Amino acid sequence: MTSSVPRPEVISELQRAGMSSIAMMAGMQLDVFTPLKDSPKTLEQVAEAIEVSPRKLRPLMHALVVAGLLNIDDGLFRNTSEADHFLVKGNPAYMGGMSSLLSFQWSAMLNSAESIKTGVPQSKIDFSVMSEEELEAILRGLQAGAMAAGRELAERHDFSSYRTLADIGGGSGGLAITISEAYPHIKATVIDLPNVTPVTLRIVEEEGGQRARRSHRRGCRRRPSDGFLRCRRYEGVPSGAFARRRRACAQEHVEGNHAGRRCAYNRQCAR
Repeated sequence: MTSSVPRPEVISELQRAGMSSIAMMAGMQLDVFTPLKDSPKTLEQVAEAIEVSPRKLRPLMHALVVAGLLNIDDGLFRNTSEADHFLVKGNPAYMGGMSSLLSFQWSAMLNSAESIKTGVPQSKIDFSVMSEEELEAILRGLQAGAMAAGRELAERHDFSSYRTLADIGGGSGGLAITISEAYPHIKATVIDLPNVTPVTLRIVEEEGGQRARRSHRRGCRRRPSDGFLRCRRYEGVPSGAFARRRRACAQEHVEGNHAGRRCAYNRQCAR
């Protein structure tokens, strides 16, 4: 009895998945979903809204149909319910900002084989030496997930008896923001690397809008861009990127009053 010849079903499925993932990322980067939030549109209408060539956009739009993020009927494209909920700018659950993070991660992953072959990381991810542009792309990509994690944590655990919260390596500040919104009495502190916190500050100020304000503290020298900051010194910091900054201090930088909800955000300065 002869065995049947196997079919490359898994291989083909993974190949298609990769193509659909790239299409999703390109759709996020071009923001093709937001113009479709109110009503279906033709290819030409979407292209005009995002200021690209219809001829160049056509293959991507059909790839997004195959990926399950768009539908097409009589030449009109419309978002699926999932795309309409998560990929339209302005929605609370918007996840389109993660496209920069995906681009960064996937580019690094393409060097996996070379890293294994040489034994040397070809795309080392080190937050302490990244440019501000790279950090911002990553933190904004992580923001939706951080806020979702904060909401889930606030729902699962009772923080009513706690007065303060420290989010070490808090990145975008999303987790601290959502917990302090759920528990307005909590004073939340986000601590991260000195090159990360300027990006954190921008994101926090965007979330807080005009309610964010700089705080006046004693014990730190004043910098023109920082105002007066309160420093706290951290010793014996855990291994990893923080270990290279054992002589760092956390500087209280901004207090945001989110509709009466008090939360303070910190940054670090290297000594």
